[in-house]
Amino acid sequence: MNIICLLNSNFLQTFITSVLAYFAYRVAKEQNLLNKRLVDVQDTVELHAAQAIDEKTDKRFIALQNIGARLIYIDAYKFNGKKYSLNGHALASTYTNTLANFYQIELPTNDEKHISLLVWFHDMNGEKWKSEFEADLKDGWGWVIRFLGKTKIS
Repeated sequence: MNIICLLNSNFLQTFITSVLAYFAYRVAKEQNLLNKRLVDVQDTVELHAAQAIDEKTDKRFIALQNIGARLIYIDAYKFNGKKYSLNGHALASTYTNTLANFYQIELPTNDEKHISLLVWFHDMNGEKWKSEFEADLKDGWGWVIRFLGKTKIS
């Protein structure tokens, strides 16, 4: 008789509801962690550099392009030891399909065969970064540009 009363009471319903609510909470908590990891993977800040050529003048440039997911602002860059300030030049992400979303730095036309480039920038969240590149002249015509790394500045 006691077991039947227990089964017919609200206690059993409350107990089962509580257990289900606990497991639903655990599943939701794990899902939130997975979502956060996904956002962290997709929400990147990355600067890319490639050689570009002006077909009209045959001048060569380093074209800086934002290949990350966030809008970035170039604060300054140091090209072969000389620093240039840009005061937050906006550079849209390539994912926005913005036309002319490059910042161009003219490559030397003298006898220089190696250049170094350090770029300071911040993202739309105010986090500060620096990216470093170097390039070597190949066959007297094309530049081979290498990415040396990105560092978050605290």
